[in-house]
Amino acid sequence: MSSGGAAYFGKACDVSISNVREVTGARAAVSTGDPAATRAACKILASGGSVVDAAIAASAVLAVVMPHATSIGGDAFILVRDAPTGKIHGLNASGTAPLSVQPATFRDGMHQRGASAAVVPGLVRAWDALHERFGILSWDSLFEDSLLLAERGCAVSPSLAQTISTLEGYLKLDPGWSSTFFPLGTPLKLGDTLNQPALARTLRSIADLGADALYRGDAGAALIQYIQSAGGLLSLTDLEKFSVSWVEPVSTEYHGHDVFVMPPNSYGILMLMQLQCLAALPLEEITTDLAKRMSWQIRAMRACVDVWLPEIGDPACMKVSTMDFLADQSITDARMRMLAQLPPEQAAPAGGTTSITVSDAEGNAVCIVQSIYNPCGAHFIDPNTGMILNNRMFCFDHRPARPNSIAPGKRSAHTLNPVMVTKNGSLRWVYASPGGISQTITGAQILVNLIDRKLEVGPAIDETRWAVDRGGKVLIEPSVAATVLPALAAQKISAKCEEDDYLFGSATLIQCEPNCPLRAAADLRRNASAMAI
Repeated sequence: MSSGGAAYFGKACDVSISNVREVTGARAAVSTGDPAATRAACKILASGGSVVDAAIAASAVLAVVMPHATSIGGDAFILVRDAPTGKIHGLNASGTAPLSVQPATFRDGMHQRGASAAVVPGLVRAWDALHERFGILSWDSLFEDSLLLAERGCAVSPSLAQTISTLEGYLKLDPGWSSTFFPLGTPLKLGDTLNQPALARTLRSIADLGADALYRGDAGAALIQYIQSAGGLLSLTDLEKFSVSWVEPVSTEYHGHDVFVMPPNSYGILMLMQLQCLAALPLEEITTDLAKRMSWQIRAMRACVDVWLPEIGDPACMKVSTMDFLADQSITDARMRMLAQLPPEQAAPAGGTTSITVSDAEGNAVCIVQSIYNPCGAHFIDPNTGMILNNRMFCFDHRPARPNSIAPGKRSAHTLNPVMVTKNGSLRWVYASPGGISQTITGAQILVNLIDRKLEVGPAIDETRWAVDRGGKVLIEPSVAATVLPALAAQKISAKCEEDDYLFGSATLIQCEPNCPLRAAADLRRNASAMAI
């Protein structure tokens, strides 16, 4: 990966900051889930850092300012494009189940909360792998902003305030959450200062000593001691043996573009299947009438997700191969289901997640989706390290002999879905959004807006969306519900109006068109932001 160098991101950088959804820049562009993370990434780029350096800095900031969505106790899936080779690399940093796990412990269902709900945190090891391969600046320099925000405090964002208020009854049961987020007995409010001194100490040790501070050092030892005292299963051996994996992304051609996602255990391949279903339709079916477009997209989702989602798990335990999902017969069968009556609604996972997209004018790019799974993860904070634990164990199937059945050292099926799109080998878009299983659904909708409807990045994100809730019910944004719901009902599609913007994701998107400025857009359904230089 070419560095760009300090001269490229020169001293006289013009930094465009916007409270709207779209910005342009000649040198680089960033879109993340929070303005502080976006600023941190641009600061690194302006200092001569690579896009990966910038993404690591942003990722660390998000782990401080978005504790309801991500943490150094969480995990990630990542795509990286190396401009000199044109190759897109995948990094699987999803956590593994404890080696001591006994499936019989979960015979009545997976645990959603508490110390036993966590898999091994993968995010910090991902930073290490990214920096070793594509980093330019010194490791410690990437943590300046996150350390400042953790040590001095950061303002509570609208989405954080809403989440901790909604979950107050659960979160106050945990001493770590209670002392940090309910310091006076009531939830921190919008604009209040969030102080995280224990997390600051842990981040400082990671900045000074590297990722091994967590996986082989004192921070990890303190974390494990507290987890085990609370009945958790993770051990020092789990941390020491954990590794991330560089993998080949999987791709499909859609209307002249190549769309790249992470392979299983990510659900990303389900988005590719949905696109292949839509590709069989006349273009006017998905480009003109909104209700008709949503109807076909919902049918495509059901045709793919309801049938193929149960087949996804740790690749070592799957009964089908990755390419079986995109085999001609699989796509033909999915298209036939799309054209037939809709199957019943299936429950779908929801998530607490955020994303980062960074690209430069040379075509280097990185896309990170990082998460603690459900909002506020396992509702468990280690007060010694300040780490919020994920609850990704809840993603496993407690029933035996299934691709996603719980087993020692196994990775669960995973909602995270970073996306890159190329045309004739050139990078066109870098995209991600949180939203549980709706990550694949939102991705398909936005790519239709970009590729088929020829929308610019801002309007492509702004366009009204649909999603699914945890029960599998189709949700429609209120701006069009009055007209769309009757039209869907006429097609025998059950849906409801949903007022909560949070459930429709928060897209981060960059357009990289040859011989044109970079365009970054951020979805204001939550707290995302975009900047360019």
